[in-house]
Amino acid sequence: KVNPEATKLVNEFFQQMKVQTPYAIDITVVEDKQSNAFALPGGHIIVYDQLLREMKHYEELAALLSHEYAHVEEKHTTKTIFRSMGTYMFISLLFGDLGGAGAVVVENANSLKSLQYSRRLEKAADLYGLHLLQERNIDPHGFEWLFNTLKQQNSLQPSEWLSSHPDLDNRIRYINREMRPGPAVTDSTLLRIFISLKQ
Repeated sequence: KVNPEATKLVNEFFQQMKVQTPYAIDITVVEDKQSNAFALPGGHIIVYDQLLREMKHYEELAALLSHEYAHVEEKHTTKTIFRSMGTYMFISLLFGDLGGAGAVVVENANSLKSLQYSRRLEKAADLYGLHLLQERNIDPHGFEWLFNTLKQQNSLQPSEWLSSHPDLDNRIRYINREMRPGPAVTDSTLLRIFISLKQ
């Protein structure tokens, strides 16, 4: 179930981040008790409202959207789908079972929500997102705060986002290592949108 007001505000938040992108980024907030977010091919990002409720800093939302946008920009979803389909497609084509190949495409399309990226792609998305935050003088500690929020949520109930994004402590460590010194100024517009979202 789509939350239209939260969807409008989160899209406004991302637009205010002024990310130059060839994609028309379309973010949808859905109502769910899981803390989750994921990217789909072509610029679509889904965010569960439970995760938004758990956030305490607007920099966390900036980190989340930067991370998911990185998956879109680097085509991680498409690459992962084709990698997972590769063996099945090869076998189907080898034995002339084109109907089977089509079934694999449909099966993978239906399982996009639970898509799991490799640790390499997750790290790439984190570091790309970190770069986006630092370019905009948004406090990069947003990543650390986001990961800690997810860890707290995981202690209450299983988180889909956590299940497909392993080693949060390790990710906090490498994010902190890669942070460069520089000004992190409060963006009053992002803060205003975030406060409206929390209300």
